[in-house]
Amino acid sequence: MRTNKKCGVFWLVLVLFLSLASAGSGEEASAPEKSGTAPITQITEAEINADIDALQAKIKVFQEAENEKTAKSLGVTLAQLKERTEKAQETLVFYNRQLLALKRAEAFASEKKSLEEAVATGKAFELAQLPPYSLKIYDEAIAQLVESVSSKETAQMSLALSDKLVRNARQLFKEKDQRLREIKAEAGNSKEDAAQLALRGGVGLGMAEVELARASLRYEELAYKNAETKLAIGEKKASVAQQRVDHIRANLHFDAEDLDKQLASIDEKNAVLQQASDELLKKLQKTETQLLRAQKKLEKISNEDEIATAKAALAALEAWRQACQRGLEQNEGFQQLLSYQKEVWKQRYDLIKGDAGTGDLKAWQQKANSQLDRIQQTLALEQNQQVNLNLQINQVEKQLAEDNLGWDMKGNLKDQLEALKKLSESTLAYLTTLSITNQMVSRFVDEVSDELAGNYLAEKLAGIAANVQAAWKLELMVVDDRSVTVGKISIALFLLVFGIVLAGYFTRAVQRHVLIRTRLSESAAAITEKLLYYLTICVVVLVSMRVVNIPLTAFAFLGGAMAIGVGFGGQKIISNFISGFILMAEQPVKVGDLIQVGDVLGKIEEIGARSTRVRTYANIHILVPNSYFLENNIINWTLSDKIIRADVTVGVVYGSPIREVRRLLMLAVRDHDEALDYPKPYVLFKDFGDNALIFTVYFWITVQLINDKIRIESDLRFLIDDLFRAAGIIIAFPQRDVHLDTLSPLQVELVGASGQEQAVKGVIPTASRLAEVEMENDE
Repeated sequence: MRTNKKCGVFWLVLVLFLSLASAGSGEEASAPEKSGTAPITQITEAEINADIDALQAKIKVFQEAENEKTAKSLGVTLAQLKERTEKAQETLVFYNRQLLALKRAEAFASEKKSLEEAVATGKAFELAQLPPYSLKIYDEAIAQLVESVSSKETAQMSLALSDKLVRNARQLFKEKDQRLREIKAEAGNSKEDAAQLALRGGVGLGMAEVELARASLRYEELAYKNAETKLAIGEKKASVAQQRVDHIRANLHFDAEDLDKQLASIDEKNAVLQQASDELLKKLQKTETQLLRAQKKLEKISNEDEIATAKAALAALEAWRQACQRGLEQNEGFQQLLSYQKEVWKQRYDLIKGDAGTGDLKAWQQKANSQLDRIQQTLALEQNQQVNLNLQINQVEKQLAEDNLGWDMKGNLKDQLEALKKLSESTLAYLTTLSITNQMVSRFVDEVSDELAGNYLAEKLAGIAANVQAAWKLELMVVDDRSVTVGKISIALFLLVFGIVLAGYFTRAVQRHVLIRTRLSESAAAITEKLLYYLTICVVVLVSMRVVNIPLTAFAFLGGAMAIGVGFGGQKIISNFISGFILMAEQPVKVGDLIQVGDVLGKIEEIGARSTRVRTYANIHILVPNSYFLENNIINWTLSDKIIRADVTVGVVYGSPIREVRRLLMLAVRDHDEALDYPKPYVLFKDFGDNALIFTVYFWITVQLINDKIRIESDLRFLIDDLFRAAGIIIAFPQRDVHLDTLSPLQVELVGASGQEQAVKGVIPTASRLAEVEMENDE
């Protein structure tokens, strides 16, 4: 018998060693060599089931071997045997998880394929109703979109977590596999039996750990593939939901029936809330009455047990009072939320109809954002109160669980618990309505923002227009109960400027088409044009103020201030202005006259209100103040007519035939075409000069241009020079006679170019003193 038992143990150990050795070799063969998240092997369900069957057989053997006798025979502890069994059982759990992951992978693949086919055929975008759509359908599509986006975000987080788990599992597998190889290497140096080495030194336990790490890694890789597929499905669903929303939004229309249904539903809720509020109010009044009675009753009780029961009753009544008060407050908040929901529904349909302007959209957006802030604050407050209610409910439930409570005490605690739960239910309902309204208002804010973003240019222009309109209507002053605004002043200035420009065109047109035909003189035409221009300006000013309804009294103060300013600082300006009208009236100088101001000779081109413009023969304009013509001596060469006298002076040498000179001068005048025959020209022998005999010829000409006189006099000088040359008469020029009287010869020294003096002596046969030196120049 003992021999048979020993043989059985030996064969059992041999089976264990061979199974673990084969498992260890499988682990080494499947060790990963890359750090990516892709699976290292493609495993099937049949392979996993085979691994499960083999592992279950091992676990059975491991469990049978968990005894002191086997441990002693193998040279290990019983704890090591049990730990090995636990590792195998954990591995079995991961094999079962792999089966579930494969089933989920099949389901995900089928769902993905169906979704892709639906997208390809267009069935994924089909809706139960044909366009156009109402806001109800649009809200349902928005809810589906939110759900799809949320699912996609969850899948993204799951994929990131799965990626991390795969990396950790791969790293653990590498570590366990490396440790197993090290243990085997150490055991391989021993001369003991291989079956014994499988358990000694932790080889068997190491094999179990490697198999567990491999099963865990395979499961995490399968989970990662499922997360990838699920994310792809989520992205596709979100894309489809977004396209549905875009399609519905593009085909939204005003549905009066849907709007009426929504408003009617809200009115029904309001009616229910009002009825509930009435009941709560009655309940509150009754509870407060009972609370007063209970307080008076408590004051009369002296027994401790009765006092505790009375306090419990008071606590229950106080809980009901609080529940009623909070319920009334929440119902009031309910009604406010429903009222704003009605407003939002109407505004959303107005948005669809396009009846809302930019100003309305901004007002809606501002109010909606304000409502969102208030709703979110209320949500936070109600959530905190709900937490406190849960704590109170837990506390009351603990009190009810005590064994030594009387019937009255339990009844009061149950009543208090009922009140707290009632308040908790109403708070949860209120929180739900707050959340729904928050989503609805958030959606409305997004819709308004999208509309405003589409009308960005129109919004900017509207803002600018509003600012301009506000500035346009800004009141500057009030005169005779009439407001003077920026707009009126601007219109008046525009009319004034336009009128001034029009007056200029009008007066010039009158001059070209009327004054010229009347054959008025140039000066009279200029005066008429100026007077007509100033008259037109006055009419324009009066009409401008009349059109914008600005009374003349508005300028009374300004006129007085201007009069004072003119009196002190504008005397010269007024003087020149009045002088201009005097010049136009008396006409001492006229447009076109040749005048000489000091040494300047020029022609008058324009007589203005303040100054007169004169053009010189050098084509230079000179602006002369009008008052200068009345206060100074002015030479007007063409005051009465344009005939003026010119003269040319010439000198001939002494000894010339003076009669011939006179004849030639008269001949030169007669030969010039622009010299007038009448008045007759004449020649004067003016003087015996120092160097010449002086003759002057006088003649008359008609001047049209500024330089006519100078030009004609120059022409005559050319003619006179030609005639004198032909007659042999010499035009004199200045001469110098030097007379030297010396008693002895003069010494003359010549200085060379190099600066060195070279003395040259000579004799000049002249007197010893300078008798007379005469040096004169003839102009």
